[in-house]
Amino acid sequence: MTGPEPGPLAAAEQQAAAIAAEFPGWEAWQGINGLWHARIIGSIPPVMIHDETPEGIREQIRNQAAT
Repeated sequence: MTGPEPGPLAAAEQQAAAIAAEFPGWEAWQGINGLWHARIIGSIPPVMIHDETPEGIREQIRNQAAT
């Protein structure tokens, strides 16, 4: 028997942790409006991306790394 599914906040935190683990140096989070955000930690000037899904954030990080 498995436990209950994580709530929306716990699921978002798990997604953010998975993105940070997959892309070291990046921090991701879900805003209160449901939009996802990510940034390169300590970047000057700031580098930020936004998307509607964690998958979209991953895609944009890959694109950013390719430039």
